[in-house]
Amino acid sequence: MPRFSVRTKLAIIVFAVISAAAVGALVERPTDRPIPTMSLGDPDYLVFLAPPDALAEEFAPHGPASKRHVGFGITLYTLSTPIELMKSELVAALDKAEATRYPVLIQLDDWNYMFRSTDPEILEWTAFPEDGSEFGPVATSRWIYTDEWTEIAPPPNYESPAFRAEVVRRLGTLGPIIAERLAEWRKRGDTHLLAGVVCGWKSGIYTLTEGALSRPAGSVAPDETDTVRTGYAALSARGHDPESIGEAARKYDRSEQEIIDEILAGIVRDYTALFTRTLAETGIPRERIYTNFTPWHSLPAEDIPHRLHGDGQVQPLWASTNSFSRPGMVLANGSYHLDTLASDLATLGHEQWAATGVELPADATSSGAALAHLTGIYDKGAKLACLGDAVSPSATLVSLSDPRTVDAVQQWLAE
Repeated sequence: MPRFSVRTKLAIIVFAVISAAAVGALVERPTDRPIPTMSLGDPDYLVFLAPPDALAEEFAPHGPASKRHVGFGITLYTLSTPIELMKSELVAALDKAEATRYPVLIQLDDWNYMFRSTDPEILEWTAFPEDGSEFGPVATSRWIYTDEWTEIAPPPNYESPAFRAEVVRRLGTLGPIIAERLAEWRKRGDTHLLAGVVCGWKSGIYTLTEGALSRPAGSVAPDETDTVRTGYAALSARGHDPESIGEAARKYDRSEQEIIDEILAGIVRDYTALFTRTLAETGIPRERIYTNFTPWHSLPAEDIPHRLHGDGQVQPLWASTNSFSRPGMVLANGSYHLDTLASDLATLGHEQWAATGVELPADATSSGAALAHLTGIYDKGAKLACLGDAVSPSATLVSLSDPRTVDAVQQWLAE
């Protein structure tokens, strides 16, 4: 019987105590609609962020009865792309899966690309309101790194009714398209063609950097000493203020930041549950819906780099779980302990999960080593692994042009 790591157990106990005291109660809003489950098997998927024709050069698609499939993935920028354009991109991807017989993974990115707004009721704040103000100081931008630092829209307030309504509106348009196609595939025994739907990207509360606000796109990365937190709009929406946070910190002998972090973790989980629940209610089985978090909390606290202390994307593992999906984790090198991750997720009631991003260790220099790394992930409960999305300098990039990767995947499919 798996047991929680000490770190995860303590986090859950603290959160439960704080929630019971109404400091930051987590509310997974119930649904009155039946949530479907899969009835035609639950195969393992290995997905490349590459078009099907690239896969066809190396791997033949497997039939419905196979227990292992290689597939392709697409990314939709859920909050910024016009709905009609997203609908057409989604339909095209489903059509490709049906025509090529390669399963498709649909990534719904809500983190890096949000619609533009200046509304303080929709956007996050960098502090609580002061001097009788209704709103706190509004976050004005975010920075993301791909090949260079780029300034994008500011982060949303997950508790904003207007923001949540927009999320539901957009997902309520996309979800039925997937569910209706899956219903057609179910009649033909082709449900394997949907590898899954990944919700969000490294979900968390955005950590703004003050020094980045005046830096042009492509400039030097924001300095870690300039960290400015957000989340105060969501905290305020739940009735918190500096006095209530201070009172809770004294009562439970915790720092004020620890109290804030615990409450925000519940807010992130609740928002993610809204995201996944909205899709499940359209008819997509929960076994095909995944969250998307980082697994840093599977490591001992002393092994988490200092620069990430206070990073809003470093959330407790329980925040990734809800009743409407399976948890998903981005497995970047050095960010997780696989045994602890799998054990804690299992004890949280989720023995099956997804590796929504996978890096190969730098020392995995042979196809055998690459295969061992991938097999180890599946052996610990992963039902899906998404390759080709590695960005850290320590990674050995997964590529279809790399014979080592191709050999490893071919061996995995043949096992």
